[in-house]
Amino acid sequence: MLDVLECILNENQYIYLKDRDNYINYLIMVNMSFFKDILEWGGSITGAWFDCYGSDLELNRIQLTIPKDKIKYFIRQIVNWAKI
Repeated sequence: MLDVLECILNENQYIYLKDRDNYINYLIMVNMSFFKDILEWGGSITGAWFDCYGSDLELNRIQLTIPKDKIKYFIRQIVNWAKI
């Protein structure tokens, strides 16, 4: 999941998706419920981006609300924390 978060943050999905294993991982991850309210894509799921507009993201299980304009920052901090 961290690889997918990072490739979307860095906007290098097309490089990441050249590897078949990465492609499968990417498709599985972007269809997880975690991504439901934070991802958008146009004509192709491979060009997904974080939705930084509209309603805030509410993570009810941990009682946390992330303002939409802070989604990318929040995801970046999760990735950085997980790499420690």
